[in-house]
Order: sequence, then structure tokens, then C-alpha cells
Amino acid sequence: MAVSLISSPNIAQSTAPPRMALLRIRNFTSEHINTDGIADKLRIALLKTGKVRFVDRENIDKVVEELQFGESGYVDPAKMKQIGKLAGTDYFLSGSLESIEKQKSTKSMTWYRCSLKLTNVETGEIVWGEESELKKMFGKNIMDW
Repeated sequence: MAVSLISSPNIAQSTAPPRMALLRIRNFTSEHINTDGIADKLRIALLKTGKVRFVDRENIDKVVEELQFGESGYVDPAKMKQIGKLAGTDYFLSGSLESIEKQKSTKSMTWYRCSLKLTNVETGEIVWGEESELKKMFGKNIMDW
């Protein structure tokens, strides 16, 4: 999915790497799946390409707190960072994880579908989308509990 995203015209034809904020990947399955781990893996893969940059929305409150500390008078004015120079976001990257489960006697199969979309922050337009599917099969012996 990362390759598809960086190949999309909005990213591939951009003169400078666009800034993205990765929103949560929502889990619509009946299982506990660490979607934050999936999102982190995707973010790292995209960062390694050098084609995009990410705004750290999860820690923005800590960044603002640090900038306010700089203006408190405890930091050398020549070395402090300025408030108001945080980078804006060009795109939101968001997604969802869904599953369909089928069971027949001692076998069960689950299909997972992960879909992602890229939304232009300025226009609200979805400019890219991709999905990936995975099939998982379980078998249960008669003697299994």
C-alpha cells in the first residue's frame, strides 16, 4: 500500500514532500487487532521512501508545551524556537480494518480487508485510496477443546 501511495500523482508529482497526519485505522472486526501497530509500520515504510513527511499529531500537545516553556524566560532567547512555526498538514491518511467470518463444521475462514484513503486537507477531496485483503483459515480437530 505504501508503494501505491507514493506512486499516486499527488505524491509522485509533488515538488516537495507533502506533510501528512496519520489518523487512526479503525478496527471494525470482532477481534482485538493492534491497528496502531499497523499504522506505525505504514508510517515507517512511507518515511523511508523520503517522498512524504509526517506531522506528529499524537504529541502536538508536548511540542506546544515545549514551545511555551521556551517563552517562559528560562531559555536563552537566542536559542529558543518560535511559536507559530509548526508545519501545517497537506493530507490526512486514514483507514479501516474489516472482517468477514465464515464457519462450516470444523473449519472457519476469516477474510480481512484493510482500506486506506488520502484526503486533501484544504479541499476535503479524497485523492487516493487502496485496499488489501488477507484470508486466514482455521481448522479444529474433533478432539480439540
